[in-house]
Amino acid sequence: MKRSVGIIVITKLPSGEFAAVLQRRGVFNFEKVKRESYPGCCQVTAHGGLKEGEDFDQGLVRESNEELGQEFANLTLGMWKVNHQKTTEKENITYGRFCSWEEIQKIRLSPESGGIDILPQSELGTLVEITKDMKETGAPPNVRALFPDEIEAIKKAFDLVSVNC
Repeated sequence: MKRSVGIIVITKLPSGEFAAVLQRRGVFNFEKVKRESYPGCCQVTAHGGLKEGEDFDQGLVRESNEELGQEFANLTLGMWKVNHQKTTEKENITYGRFCSWEEIQKIRLSPESGGIDILPQSELGTLVEITKDMKETGAPPNVRALFPDEIEAIKKAFDLVSVNC
């Protein structure tokens, strides 16, 4: 069974509006030494597959450290489960966490990253689902394309943070 874990970080912009911190997929994957799939598409703040013997918490800390830097990965404490999907073929858990705007500035991206994209809550309706043809060609310019389960997780994270913060 394929297992993966992710985290969606929500912050409050200096304007006072909540925003999700998305990561754009890069063009080249240095770990796999090949072109990245879905280049320019977005994903939750950090996401990746679990390694053999890892539980979801261990995988989240490792992925956050690899993709966002150790200083930011230490901020994964105090998170909440946003989305949990399980089928016979795969299991995915996405966590959420609120971080201050100052904490967001501690993110140090890996070389594979295509950059950070800040999604204000008011722009949630602009998200589009990734299509099969985007695997090679990537997302069109100025489009935030994500997998459907990640769009659902972002919506849930906004709902949870609106209640709790």
